[in-house]
Amino acid sequence: MTLRVRQWRKRQRELDQLLRYSDSDGEQEGIKNVPSVPGTPSSCNSDNVPGTPDRVMSDNALETSDDFDTDVDYWSTDLEQEPNEAEVTSFEDELRQWALEYKVTHRALNGLLSILRKQGHLLPVDCRTLLATPQHNTTEPKCGGQYKYYGLEKGICRYLSQMESNDVHLSVNVDGIPLFRSSGVQFWPILVKCGHFDPFIVAMFSGQSKPNPLENYLKDFVSEYKHLKDNGIVFKGQTYTVNIDALICDAPARAFLKCIKGHTAYESCE
Repeated sequence: MTLRVRQWRKRQRELDQLLRYSDSDGEQEGIKNVPSVPGTPSSCNSDNVPGTPDRVMSDNALETSDDFDTDVDYWSTDLEQEPNEAEVTSFEDELRQWALEYKVTHRALNGLLSILRKQGHLLPVDCRTLLATPQHNTTEPKCGGQYKYYGLEKGICRYLSQMESNDVHLSVNVDGIPLFRSSGVQFWPILVKCGHFDPFIVAMFSGQSKPNPLENYLKDFVSEYKHLKDNGIVFKGQTYTVNIDALICDAPARAFLKCIKGHTAYESCE
């Protein structure tokens, strides 16, 4: 619990103590003799303090009245009520989604977090904590390296609510990405672009060489696409058809996927 929340609750307890000084015979006179508490108004006159009740209730009235809300700070108009933990989590989620949607740089997001923290928001100092990027990823040994399948339908469903038609057109890219000059470690992702939206990752392979055998590398993607091709995707009561329009690959990757000789080999012909 933060320091501001404890101070805010202390203010509520001080309010209850002030109200309990009054008795049923002379409420206003009892209030005048109450010593002032730092951070609270010196008078409990409802005409001077906006938002205070019309009259100060006695101990019995406080216990039996249903109209008096002890969760409301009647004494302060400029101190806002602190949000609970659920609201803080919701605000963090919205801020995270905004940063990811508009591709805000880490430097800009760190600057924004610094300003929001100075204004009293309970947010992390570093944007990497806010974005909650997983530090570990579950993979499986496959094709001579580590393999992770994310799913084709899962990626398509992100954009179905923004599509104007029920026809989903896909463009698929497969290519190798070297990571280091001094090592043979490389990535082989399967990327899919859905309409005019940004590409997303369907599968990822990492190893010292190309995935081998190729059939195991493409098996999950081909099986799921065949299922979506035959049955479509049902999303919010509507059925969407799925089709691959193009396979976008450079010459070496295209030869690798077709299991033919490369473009620099003798008698190479696609």
